[in-house]
Amino acid sequence: MRQPARLWRQRLGLLAGLLLAAQGCDKGGTPSAPVIPPVDPISFGAGPEVTPLGLFVDQSTTLTFRVQPELLDDWTLVELRLYTATAGGDSIAYLGGLYDDGDLIHGDEIEADGVYTGRLYDVIHHTPQTLRLRVLASAEGVNGGRATLWSELLQIPVATQPDATDLDAILALLDQAESDYTGLVEAGTADHVAKAQLASWLSAQPEVSSASISADSTTLWATYPGGLGAGLYLPRFDDGPVLGGGGRQPANASPESGVAAVPRPLAPRADDPDLAGANQALVLSPVHAWLVDQGGDPADEVTDVFAAADCPAFSPDTRYGAAADLEAFANLDAYGAVCILTHGSQLPSQRYCLLTGEVVTLDAFIANYWDLRGGTPGLGLLKADGVWRFAASVDWIATRNTSFPNSLVYVAACHGLAGGFGQMLLDAGAGAVCGFDDTVGLDYAVDVTRAFWRGVVEEGLTAGDAHAAVAPQVDPGHAHAQFTLDGNPQLYFGPGLSNGDFDSGQLAGWTVEGDGRVIARLGDAAAVGRYMAIISTGLGFTVDEGSIAQTLCLPEAVDSLRFDWNLFSEEFLEWCDSVNQDEFNLWLTDANGIPHRLFHRRIADLCDAVTPAGIAFDQYPSEDDAGVYSTGWRMSAVNVAPYAGSTVTIRFEVLDVRDSTYDTAVLLDVITLSEPD
Repeated sequence: MRQPARLWRQRLGLLAGLLLAAQGCDKGGTPSAPVIPPVDPISFGAGPEVTPLGLFVDQSTTLTFRVQPELLDDWTLVELRLYTATAGGDSIAYLGGLYDDGDLIHGDEIEADGVYTGRLYDVIHHTPQTLRLRVLASAEGVNGGRATLWSELLQIPVATQPDATDLDAILALLDQAESDYTGLVEAGTADHVAKAQLASWLSAQPEVSSASISADSTTLWATYPGGLGAGLYLPRFDDGPVLGGGGRQPANASPESGVAAVPRPLAPRADDPDLAGANQALVLSPVHAWLVDQGGDPADEVTDVFAAADCPAFSPDTRYGAAADLEAFANLDAYGAVCILTHGSQLPSQRYCLLTGEVVTLDAFIANYWDLRGGTPGLGLLKADGVWRFAASVDWIATRNTSFPNSLVYVAACHGLAGGFGQMLLDAGAGAVCGFDDTVGLDYAVDVTRAFWRGVVEEGLTAGDAHAAVAPQVDPGHAHAQFTLDGNPQLYFGPGLSNGDFDSGQLAGWTVEGDGRVIARLGDAAAVGRYMAIISTGLGFTVDEGSIAQTLCLPEAVDSLRFDWNLFSEEFLEWCDSVNQDEFNLWLTDANGIPHRLFHRRIADLCDAVTPAGIAFDQYPSEDDAGVYSTGWRMSAVNVAPYAGSTVTIRFEVLDVRDSTYDTAVLLDVITLSEPD
């Protein structure tokens, strides 16, 4: 197995530390040889993860476990075993294994892709409790020896499922508090006094564990047994609406003037660290209706700016209101440009949060129940602008967005970059993050949003130049929030192909239809870097044909599009001369919307040069003729010079022809644009 880059970095860091320690020894004596501790040949890269995160009493549930172990080159994984465990981590009973065999009974979708999966069917418990499990990995070395490694303890809560009465009781209590608050304020009670009185009242309710006012003074929270928090977003400012509220007022804050901005050239350098890794844009406006009532949602204009851009092209995905749901906030890292406009506040734990557009319903409450509980729940229920929605803590958002493709992320919300959110996003691969460090007035935030994205997209400025061109850079009203930029000020968007190596770990920059995903390996076929794309006629639980597509502006000097591919199929060798001819195609749709097929391969075209792949697809059907053969890695190039300087869409696809029983999959890697030699 190729040595994982992360593991090498860990070891190099360890070795560097030991060498530095050795150099710091007393020079008067003979230095002793550094003692290098042994490095475990096994590590748990991703996971283990379990879905769902918890169980409900008296409900039969299937638990699915996934883990992606990493091993040294000269070690081979023997097995992964799942055990129940004590609170201290001691194993109790063996439950079953985790497998990378493509067997859907185990929940594994693709054999030999490095992701191990196991399932426990019909798990049922009749009393609330906590289940504790651990995974044991065993490996053998090429030169002998055996190693084992226990995973971290998985703790799975078992609780009584809430019903409509439970949810209604939670919301009704806060609805009453909101009504009382309105009455107190209208009667002349000061805002902070009214909130303090209601916090005391809520604390006295038998069903409430505690009540508090957030440190930013905007939100009144009630915390229920189990950690669930429900709050009222009640900002009050006499000088206009805000996207959050409360907080410090910086001393001697004064507006800053803009500086002259120089557009970035439209000729990106190869492997340019300043170039954003994807041009797809996401615009989220959970509070769209409220913004329209306040005079207009700048998300409309930002969307228009993205849509009008031709070189580069951004293909904006805009989601208003309920469409800006939890799933959207959990998938920010699928985009190269992200613009969020929403309310920001704080949870009872004083962690910062952003209001999503997902409306609180009983089904949504049950589906997200496990993220609403615990000592530091990732989600809360927040009533804002008359609607109950889910609020997501910044750490909940960050833990679900781990592989940004050098993206530019803009957060228009009060305290949008508070709680270390900006650094979390940078650590997850974002190139630059913009936002406000305190309570921000709506009018100022709207003006900044429009100016910033016009600078980046229409004028082709770097993130730093677009940020610097905003004037003033401090909100002259409210709490004087400053417009800040963290990360790389040289980040910019340019023409050309995005994410052609897939090493961000996902298909950022590409749109997917049917079965398309990113994997690290397939049997003996490994990615050039860490990841590669796979499209198929339906592996695992998917049944559709697969394609990935990208709209891009071809540079003026482009000559060819090159790509590495490796085709695997169950149709080899028995169906080579039949009508069952699965196809692998590359299409280019030109600026006039006319599609052109630039590359075409059928099963029959490849049968003379394939070898057994040593893997199986889906494990079904089980006949001998379901064996998988592959072409091995090949490099192809197609002529795109006739379309140079224009915006086109390229689309890789694999199709079932006449027969959907036997599957075909294509690996794609190192997709690049080349200039004439």
